[in-house]
Amino acid sequence: SVITAGTWASGGALNTARRQFTGTGNTQATSLAIAGTYPPTNTLNATEEYSGTAWTTSPGTLTTARKDLMSVGSQSAALGFGGYVPGGGDSTSAEAFNGTAWTASPALASAKQNGQGGGTGAAAICFGGEPHPSPGKETQIWNGVSWATSPVEMNTNRAAMGRAGQVDTAVLAFGGNGGDVPPAGTTATESWNGSSW
Repeated sequence: SVITAGTWASGGALNTARRQFTGTGNTQATSLAIAGTYPPTNTLNATEEYSGTAWTTSPGTLTTARKDLMSVGSQSAALGFGGYVPGGGDSTSAEAFNGTAWTASPALASAKQNGQGGGTGAAAICFGGEPHPSPGKETQIWNGVSWATSPVEMNTNRAAMGRAGQVDTAVLAFGGNGGDVPPAGTTATESWNGSSW
């Protein structure tokens, strides 16, 4: 077989400019953009759905506006959890999205912002991130009913990292803020197999 070079093409623009938000989805045509901030200070609860060509603002909004939250799942079955709520600090709040509306879901075991998540709405992990002001190594596991803190932590403290993996037993964590003061990036990469990093 022949592998040819791909190209980037411009897609439809988001309806609301945002940063410090989270995104999830299984494919290019079933993605979500969730919450975040609109510079300079407006915190959002808006959700947008991508069709592969255009973004549509969902009528469903998060109960609590927040930034630096984590998410997993698909356009029709997603979880948004943790984050930072202005005036309320780091959050344990979690919400489930069914493709139309957000509803309250069991809370994280401990407050977290600016970490990452992997898996689906039915089985997921939350890892790293900040109980402000320093990055941590904690791993929390969602079994579809509740969150629990795993006795197994990441090998490296970090926040604001990249991640790959749509299955809770096969997740990759890479880069991020290693917790230095002032903040410095890390090259560390770790993989989660469902029981260890």
